[in-house]
Amino acid sequence: MTPTSRAGGPYTGTNTNDALAPPPQRPSQDGRSYSAASIKTAKQGQSYGRSIGVPGSFGAELKSLNSRPDISRAEYTTYSGADEGDEPTTEQRQADYRDRIDKEMKIKVGTENLLEALNNKSAKQARDQRRVVELELNTSNRKIAKLRQDLNAEILRSKDKGPEQTTSPKSRLSQLFRAAPVRSPSYQTQMQLEGPEVDLDPEVESPTYILAEKLRALELEGHPSDYYVGQANDLVELFKRHPTLKYDLAWSIFGLRMQMMLLSDSREVVAAGYRVMRYAITDRKSLQIIRALQTDFLVILSLVKESKARVEREQALKFVRAFLDVKDGAQEIHLAVARIVVAVADHADDQLRGIAILTLAEMLLKEPLLVVNSGGLGVLSDAMGSGIYFAPETLIEPFLHLMDLPARRGLLKSGFEFSSAFASFTEPFSSHSHEDKLRASARVVSSLFKSWPGLMTLALHDFLPVRSVVSALYITNTQVRTVTLDLLMDILRITPPSWSSSFIGGRRLTTYGRVTNLRNETKPSDSSWKQSADEKQKRNIVQHFTAVALAVLLRQGLLGGLVHAEGSAPSQALKRRTNLLIAEVLRMTSDMLPQSWSYGVQAMPGLFELATNFSSEERFQAVATCYQVDSINRTLYRSTSGQDNSLKPAEDGSASRARATSKSQVNAVMDETQFRARMIDTQVLSSVNYTKWDWNLINDLIEGPMVHPKRLQEAMITSKFVHRLLGFLRPFKYRFSEAPNTKANQRGLTSKTPLFSHERMSETLVGGYFAMLGTLCSDSKGMQILERWKIINICYHIVELKQRDDLIRALLLNLDYTLDSHPRIILSKAMIASSKQMRISATRILRKYAMTPIEQTIIGGGAAEWAIKLLVGQLYDPEIEVCEVAIKILEEACNNITSLEYVVKCRPALDHLGEIGAPLLLRFLSTSVGYHYLDGLDYITREMDDWFLGRNDTYVTMVEASLARALADIPDKPPSALDDGLEPQDFGSVPPHFYRELTRTAEGCKLLRAKGHFEEFAATIQDFAMEDEDSETILKVKGCLWAVGNVGSMELGAPFLESSDVVKYIVQIAENSKVLTLRGTAFFVLGLVSRSLHGQEILAEYGWDGTVNVMGESLGYVLPLEFNKLFGLGGDSAQNKPSSTLIRSRKGSISDDDPTSAGILASIVKLGNTVLTNKALSELNGYRNKKAAGFQKPALFRKAMGVMASHAYRIPQYRFVIDLFDKSVLRKIVIEDEGSESDALDSAHEDGR
Repeated sequence: MTPTSRAGGPYTGTNTNDALAPPPQRPSQDGRSYSAASIKTAKQGQSYGRSIGVPGSFGAELKSLNSRPDISRAEYTTYSGADEGDEPTTEQRQADYRDRIDKEMKIKVGTENLLEALNNKSAKQARDQRRVVELELNTSNRKIAKLRQDLNAEILRSKDKGPEQTTSPKSRLSQLFRAAPVRSPSYQTQMQLEGPEVDLDPEVESPTYILAEKLRALELEGHPSDYYVGQANDLVELFKRHPTLKYDLAWSIFGLRMQMMLLSDSREVVAAGYRVMRYAITDRKSLQIIRALQTDFLVILSLVKESKARVEREQALKFVRAFLDVKDGAQEIHLAVARIVVAVADHADDQLRGIAILTLAEMLLKEPLLVVNSGGLGVLSDAMGSGIYFAPETLIEPFLHLMDLPARRGLLKSGFEFSSAFASFTEPFSSHSHEDKLRASARVVSSLFKSWPGLMTLALHDFLPVRSVVSALYITNTQVRTVTLDLLMDILRITPPSWSSSFIGGRRLTTYGRVTNLRNETKPSDSSWKQSADEKQKRNIVQHFTAVALAVLLRQGLLGGLVHAEGSAPSQALKRRTNLLIAEVLRMTSDMLPQSWSYGVQAMPGLFELATNFSSEERFQAVATCYQVDSINRTLYRSTSGQDNSLKPAEDGSASRARATSKSQVNAVMDETQFRARMIDTQVLSSVNYTKWDWNLINDLIEGPMVHPKRLQEAMITSKFVHRLLGFLRPFKYRFSEAPNTKANQRGLTSKTPLFSHERMSETLVGGYFAMLGTLCSDSKGMQILERWKIINICYHIVELKQRDDLIRALLLNLDYTLDSHPRIILSKAMIASSKQMRISATRILRKYAMTPIEQTIIGGGAAEWAIKLLVGQLYDPEIEVCEVAIKILEEACNNITSLEYVVKCRPALDHLGEIGAPLLLRFLSTSVGYHYLDGLDYITREMDDWFLGRNDTYVTMVEASLARALADIPDKPPSALDDGLEPQDFGSVPPHFYRELTRTAEGCKLLRAKGHFEEFAATIQDFAMEDEDSETILKVKGCLWAVGNVGSMELGAPFLESSDVVKYIVQIAENSKVLTLRGTAFFVLGLVSRSLHGQEILAEYGWDGTVNVMGESLGYVLPLEFNKLFGLGGDSAQNKPSSTLIRSRKGSISDDDPTSAGILASIVKLGNTVLTNKALSELNGYRNKKAAGFQKPALFRKAMGVMASHAYRIPQYRFVIDLFDKSVLRKIVIEDEGSESDALDSAHEDGR
């Protein structure tokens, strides 16, 4: 459609014979027609239309187009709408400006509709018309911006005149009604009238017009490099503002401009070209178009340049990395490009070496054969052990990905690709940098011990890598010994006890006896109730995995190496550290390994034989070692109370205060003379400077003698002791409230700010007043004090503050909610009326009280019932994050049967939460009450079918992600003073499974038997136990394994295991499967099966032994009696016969008919041979001196690049070969399309595939 002509005729360059031209209409006052505004199909408020075919087609004749064609319109600079002789009022001027803006908006909408219609036409026919319409659209945008600016200025002017100069209300109303349009303006018009901005914003700009302008600007020659870089940066910003614009590029024009930039002599211009190309990438098809622009040659040319061209080389490497971000984009990376990336990664002094190594690792993950054929495996293997890469442990993941399936495992020919990391432990200690290299290698080794494919890799060559680690204990070098001990503690996930640093420093173990005894005085009733009989220890698959790693190390002589390291320790600190590690290993052996393992380890035969050999001089050293290890073991057991540290609840502050009561009672008996002497010793009576006071002694007096009424009266009346203490705590004396929140506790801020300002809450101890309030509200008498002095009213007002979440959080975290009083009302108010973050924090506070046991004797319900009711109410919060927190807490509280029944009694509705509420509903299945409740909602049948049809596969992903996160040892953020720290972390535990919860009740087992799902799972495992190719089938088998394991872990699930031979096939998978992750899944499932008594008996029949506690209950850790069966890879044919789809192709030779050119190619081939390098250099220099004609031919350059893509070369050799050719050769290759001569490089690429 052509735009409507003005009064003078058609626009310049338009086609008057176009069939889509509309009939002529009456023009407007400024000579423009409104015909476009009447098109009914236009979308109101649309700024520009995106083409469907190939829009944005910019012809070469754009360079002859003027930026302002002869279609300019009269500018509105002065008001002309009033009658002659009458000075218009400000209301009249404003109304006239609004009329003009409304008219311009109609013109703009019509122009946009016309532009959209033109976009549907072919690019060749509508090119000139679209250009004119886009100019018209930009003119309208400028006019609107100018009129809006004038309108805003007029409004400001009217305000400055004051009320005395304004017209009467009658006149104002008449003008407003006169200026009112017949139809209300569109929403877009109103938004633009209300907007305060005057500049042209991205919403009203025409991206295709700006793109055409920028491309035309890039076509101009003779400008400095800053000019082209600026235009390229503008293009990048345009792509960022309009992400869909890159889908509409006309590559015939855009690609030509980019080629010119990449051929520039300026490094900055070339870098800018790579950057623009990177932002123009959309999908694999766009990558193919880009490669057709000969970018492979350009990237190679950029990456071989010297370090002074860093900006160009960096952008070129980023351009290559952009291929990896596109789906299947790695398949478009040419073998020659991969070779040059390998050369950069192998160049010792290259500044881009790190990012090149990272790029190779990502390429290995997405396109492994490309990295193998380009020689990148050796470079990555060296990077893991040489210490040149800043995060070598991340490079292990692509290798383990290859190790998983036998088809990919065939790419790793020797199995020694990981040996460089282990070699660092046995190399001679040459320099100080060797320790950094050693620690980097230790991180790689630790990563291998934290995944099942990694463990299977360590089993290669008869556990040679593991023996290398153990043999490092026999090296007496201090650095090697220290790193090895740290590595072993990391592998075994040993958390040093709190007293370990002092013990290693030389303190005696008897110092910690009193502390551990005090810990043992706590009653275990507070924590033992939390877990049901089935959940006494969580199904922690991380501990099961650690048990396997411990068994591997023990089989390779770990204990003997530790005993030797203890006897030959170069320092006393290392000796004590080794003793601590020996004790930890013995404790873990007793807790995690079967008795058949632990008996032989606990005896420590070599050490005891030496200790009982009275004729040996080393007897005394052995006896001392035995005594030290025994002392550490006893201290460890006292400090942990025989439980796993990870299962202990966090100690409450009130509990610690209760334990200190016994100590205070000892010092309570004190006569008057002693009491006065102690008060004088505190320095309170002699100085008002609190920094000089002895606060430890003050605390002892308050908790001891001053508990007695007589001593308290003496301190209050006969001395100023209590008076000065209370004076110090008074808020507006600014002493305690000004004390800095630091360990040194020095004088803090002196600015005159509110007492509870943001700064003081974070930097001073003023937040301690809320802790005092919490102590007061924990007792009924304290609540009476708060009510009497109206302090509780202030707390209500604090919760209502809108901008002080820090103050509300400090109040809520410190209040005590045990009593049924005002604090509970305050918390419930915060859970409803506060911000989202505060509602989340308030919900987390309830976890502490929801975990307490429900006491049936309390009338009206205790703290647990109150907390559960509030949590159920939070399930209906409008924010899904709040509901998610409440569900997690309720799910954890449901571990207790009584709490679970109470939650079911509350009858929460969870349908509106979808998947988030599913874990809580699964908990309901564990009791008959919950089962019948869910059965009445028709939940069980629907959920059962959902799990059978697909949720099992999702469960596999969830478990593997949880295990990987738990083994990754990602450090948590440091806790802050106001952090509640109440969110549970269950990484590494087996998530709730529908079939496990269903099997907890007899009704659930009956339904499972009627549905026949267990038999289907068993049949799938039996049929596809040895599957090693199809990933979907492997995922299905994993899901069936987890379902069977969860059912078999319950005592009521034993009949299902007995009725089928599914355990036999699970054992077969764990011992013989070629898929390493599938083998690991079967291993963990066998641990679940061993939790039931019948499961232990069945596993014993197949030669697997489990770990039990002193009560004979299974802990879920099983190992085969023939341990090597678990790691046997002898039958894996992939080590000798790689998959036919991954066989590396032989690279065909590239030759030339011209003898001189053939000699040049032969010399380039010799250049890759270390022995023949010098000879090849002399031959090539001879050809250069003779000025061989081949160095001027693009065909020979292509063949030379094909030869270099087929062999391994270093960066200097690449640079030497490229410098042989004339600079004009590359320009000819890029600009002139010589597709017939590109067979050499393409054939090398196909050979590499």
